Parts: sequence; C-alpha cells; structure tokens
Amino acid sequence: MLAVGLFVTSCAAGKNVGSTAHQTLSPEKAHPILKLTFITDKDFDKRRIYGMFHHDDPAGLESRARSMGIDPGLARTMGAADDIAEIEKELDELVDARFEQVGERIATAQKEYTEAWAPIIELFSKVTTEVTGHGWFYDEYICVVSAFHPGLSDWYGNKIAAGCDLMPVLKKRIVAHEILLSHLFHITRKYYGKQEVDDWRVWVFSEITAVFVLDDERLREQWPGMPAGGSYFANSNYPQLASVEKDLKKMFDARKSFKDYIDSSVVILKRFQDTHR
Repeated sequence: MLAVGLFVTSCAAGKNVGSTAHQTLSPEKAHPILKLTFITDKDFDKRRIYGMFHHDDPAGLESRARSMGIDPGLARTMGAADDIAEIEKELDELVDARFEQVGERIATAQKEYTEAWAPIIELFSKVTTEVTGHGWFYDEYICVVSAFHPGLSDWYGNKIAAGCDLMPVLKKRIVAHEILLSHLFHITRKYYGKQEVDDWRVWVFSEITAVFVLDDERLREQWPGMPAGGSYFANSNYPQLASVEKDLKKMFDARKSFKDYIDSSVVILKRFQDTHR
C-alpha cells in the first residue's frame, strides 16, 4: 500500500518560522523560491506521537500505529490519556529507544534529504505558485527528519516531518506532498472560515489537490511510477477519499482559476461525509 499522504495535524508545538505577508501571483510574475531546511527534533517526534493518537485518525488507529512502528495497544493507551503528562514516561522510553536504534540513520537521512531537494526546490516553488496562483505564506518550511512519522504536515504552520527510512523517491515526494498540503490548507482558509467548511473537509481538499499539483508534467519525472491523480486514493491509506477524488479531478481539470476550483470543490465537500475510514 502506498504510504504517501499520511495524516496531517495542526501543530501547536513548533515555532512558525519566517512568516510573511500573503501575496497573490499571476503566472507571469516572479515565483519566490521557498527555503527548505531539514532538522532533527526529538521533542517534536515525541509530542506529535501523542497528538497523533489523541484524536480520531482518518486512516484508523491500528493502521497509523503500524506505519509508525508502535504497538497498537500503546497507541490506544496514549489516546485514552487526558494529558501528555499521564503518558510521558512511556513516551520517553519509546522515543529514547527508537533514537538509540536509528540515531545514526537520522543523521545520514538529514544529509540525503538536503542533497535530494537542492536541485528541485526552485522548480517545485515555481510550479506550486503557478498552479495555485498564490505565493508562499512562509519564507521557509522546516522538515523534521523523523524516527516515527513517515509523513506529517501542519495545517496552520510551517513545520512538517518525513521519515528517516524512506526510499529516495519518497524523500522527495512525501516532503513535497506535506508542504503542499499545508500550503493548500492555508489558501483555502484565506477564503473560507471554519464556520463555512470544517478542518477535516479542508484536509480532504488539500490531501487530494496536493496529488493533482504533483501530477504536473514538470514535476512527475521527480517521482516516477506514482499513481496518477484521479485514481490515486483507491490504493492509498485513505481509500475513503477515492470517490470525491474523481469529482475534484474533473473540476481541477476544468478550472478557470484556482479560486474557481476551490469554490466548486467546497460545494462538493460540504456534502462529503466519509472523511474517516
């Protein structure tokens, strides 16, 4: 099963770095190049583990726990805790043991990510701002090279995560997906508040639309062999999105503008019920 497009969460932890005023671009105007920095952050890994299991996960708890190499029983215990302090000892033991096991691998992966992204960040920035018609909301995205999270985005910030053990093509694809998911969430929230469209439906829109943007012919050669948009989610960890993906693909291909696509999608999303498995 393809492991791209893993769950996103709004990160209360993690400083939003280098925020800038939002700008709307036309395709003819300059396309600012996003800065992307790869770091290690043990505390981030720990706190996002707790956050991951402390809500109703759209992929399902057991599926999420397996993808993170965590015992589902421990995941359920975390989910039942009213506060991270209740489970801190178990979390510390889990995280310390994993970092002891893969610490050197994380350091190597941090270098691999940096080298993989150096040649493509300019192209990725150009295509993203062209297709969405929006400049970046932040000068920089921070990517935590994670011992646990294969892919993690940030609905309201600029700190994402990608796994230290991903194969080379996914080191590019998953990071691109998680940045795009955050960017698309921010764009949608510029036009629609939570009273009009709730977070989970904006997540559905962003998750699906990220795949469409990454399908751009200028980017596809960076991740060969990935399923095409329109039939992507049927075999993903979010198969419940497959039906609405088809509807959104038709609207994306027929869009007069990206804002037109958002507006048309919102009508569909308000009726969509199956955000979770």
